[in-house]
Formats: sequence, structure tokens, C-alpha cells
Amino acid sequence: MSRVPSWGWMLPVLAACHAVPPWQATVAADAPGRFLVSLDAPDAEARAVAWGSGARVRAVSDHVLLVQPERAMTLPEARTLWQGVPGIRHVEEDRLLRPSWWGSWRAALRLALPAFRIAIQAVDPLTPEGAGGAGLPGQWAVGALGLEAVWARTQGRGIKVAVLDTGVDAGHPDLAGNLDAGLNLIEGGGLPPTDDFGHGTHVAGIVGAALNGRGVVGVAPECRILPIRVLGVEGGTTAALIEGLDAARRRGAQVANLSLGSAQISRIEADEMARAVGQGMIVVAAAGNEALSGNPIEYPAALTGVISVAALGLSGKDAAGAPVMVRAAFSNHNPFNAVAAPGVDILSTVPLALFPDATAVGAGYAYASGTSMASPLVAGVAALMLARGLPAAQVRYRLQETARDLGAPGPDDLHGAGLVQPAVAVP
Repeated sequence: MSRVPSWGWMLPVLAACHAVPPWQATVAADAPGRFLVSLDAPDAEARAVAWGSGARVRAVSDHVLLVQPERAMTLPEARTLWQGVPGIRHVEEDRLLRPSWWGSWRAALRLALPAFRIAIQAVDPLTPEGAGGAGLPGQWAVGALGLEAVWARTQGRGIKVAVLDTGVDAGHPDLAGNLDAGLNLIEGGGLPPTDDFGHGTHVAGIVGAALNGRGVVGVAPECRILPIRVLGVEGGTTAALIEGLDAARRRGAQVANLSLGSAQISRIEADEMARAVGQGMIVVAAAGNEALSGNPIEYPAALTGVISVAALGLSGKDAAGAPVMVRAAFSNHNPFNAVAAPGVDILSTVPLALFPDATAVGAGYAYASGTSMASPLVAGVAALMLARGLPAAQVRYRLQETARDLGAPGPDDLHGAGLVQPAVAVP
């Protein structure tokens, strides 16, 4: 299944397994056909060992195998071979991602003005250049959502949020103290989930950058961030996403953020998402940014149990001084949207390696827009809710019940239930 980050702009007869060369995890432009095979029972590890000759096979979750035949094979051929084997549920292609804009991510980042890290000053909190609360220049969403009031009750301690993305800059001063050891499912080989694009680091900062008196702050500044690299320089695959979600569950993540998507649905992916949600994980995903180019339904955001987030921009203040937000023109709209959150001109962390002088004032921070930015904001709010003891099964309902209605009365395709309200949603 093709995967794209969402920004402004995711058996033959069983016998003893023969030895095969090491599995190549790297997504390559000329990769041969690979297939996902889902199982009725959680015995993927045993099935992988028992699979017969003629293919490389490994488990990517309890219920899913990744199969790479030794000879080129079409999907109909693969289904003819394996679909009728007892215990096999679905057979699908594992598609590569090669979106046209992928290489332009760095150029699309709007670097923060050097002045944003100078001493605290009294400025309007409802402009991109203003303070977002706690003397945080540039973070308009922090003040607009009243997050400082929530931080007096909780900052997310004890909650782990998995960020399935392009990796995270582990040396960033706003993130280093909040990061768990991550996982690289693209290069593999035990390599760290280094971020060579910036997308994952930006998303991680929105979730949980530390409240440390410098730079930016995340929605849940004391949560733990588990970086899982499922996207690389050539993109990603459904297999990497499924394996990343399974790894997040195994490593104790209570929340997973998926700022990625595809217009193609996968039954295997849908089953795995439903399984994760059924086991108590909060899965939050970007609604997509193609409203002006066809407005397709995006997955995993539209899958059952996943919290799909639309993006909002700031258009000013009302007579009482409260922020007025409107749906960002790029934000996909459909009946699957659950809630909406700020997603325009969001200031967050990016890898220091993107800057010629990593010690310069302003290095390591940039503005970006997209549902990729709105999704981690909601993931952070979910972490705050869990930290206050709210059961996972109630998080989605409470997010929607407490949201501020936007547009036409009641839930709608543009905004879902409306703007998330952390100060009310967090017990």
C-alpha cells in the first residue's frame, strides 16, 4: 500500500524453511513484488518458519506475513497459490510509495525567524509571530487551545506515544530527554531511526517537545516518544506500517500517531488497525491534504476506530478576543473526520542536520502546515487524557463530545465534531 506523509500541502505446502540471504528492509525503486499474507490465528512466527521453499518469508505482526517470492509473480498468481491454504485470510501486494512531492519536503519548510528564541516578551498569542503561552513565540496553537491550563493538571507523564514517520532527530535539545530507543524499519540492521527529512521530527515535537524554557513545547511535554521509522528516502510500504504498529504495541505505546496516508484501502491494514484499537491503543491519523485535488478518502484515517483529524488555520479573533479558526483549504473532508485541530503555520522541531550551522539561533525549528501537524496535536491531547486516568475506550467519545462545533450545526464532513478543546476534554 502506498504511503505518503500528510502535510500541506501512509502458502505452499508447509515444510522446513531453507536458508535464504538476509532480508533487505530498504525500500528500493526496483524492488520486486512482495506480498502481505494475513492469517486467521496469531501464529505468524511459526508460519514463517514452516513456509516452504521458493520465497523469503517473515512475520511483520502476530497475524501478518511479508512474502517475497524468488521469481516475479502477479497478485492473481499469488492468490491462486496461497488464498486457499487453511488459515490464510487475505493476500495483497505490498506497494511502494513514490509520491511526486516527497523530495520537496525540506524546501517546503518555512524556517523560523531567528528572533523566536530570544527572551520572553509580551506579544499577541493569536498570531503566528506571537507567543503561544509560556513565552513561546510562534506557537499560536498553544495559546489558542489553552494548553497552559491543562499543564497545571498534567503534562502527560507515564504515557508513551509512538510516532510512525520518517524517524526523529535523537540529538535535538527539545526532544532528547523525552525519547525512548526507537526502531528503524526502513534501513533495518539495528540502525537508529534517524530522520533525514524532517517530517517525523516536526511531528514528534508537536506531540511532546519538552517544556524546558527554550525552543518549542509539545502538547504533552512529559510524555515518552517512541520513534518508529516507517518512511525513508524512497517512501514506505504497508508492511512497514503494520510492523511499526505491532512494534509500538509490543513496546507499550498507548497512543500512535500516523501522519501519513494512502487513497488505497488494504483489508489487511484495516484488520491490524482494528486489532490495535481493540487492544486499547489510541490511533490518530491525518485526514489528508488533497481537498483541492480530488479530495480522496485517505487511509488509515478513514479506517474503523482510527481518529481522523482535519486541519484548521487561524483567521483572526472574534469580538470577545477568542480565536476564530476555519478549515484549511487543503484539508480533506469526508464523513470519517472525527475532530479538527490547528494545522497551519505550526512551529516545531526539525533535525539540526538540516542547518549549515547547528549552533545558530533558530537552528532546529521550522513552520509547516498540513493535517500531518493537526494529527499529532490530537495525539498529544489523547496522551494528556490518558495521563489523567481516562480509559482508552472513552478518549474518542470525549474528544468529540467536548469539541467546539464549527461550521454548520452538529458534526460535518469539514470539521468532524469540531475543534478539539483540551481544557475541557482532559479530566
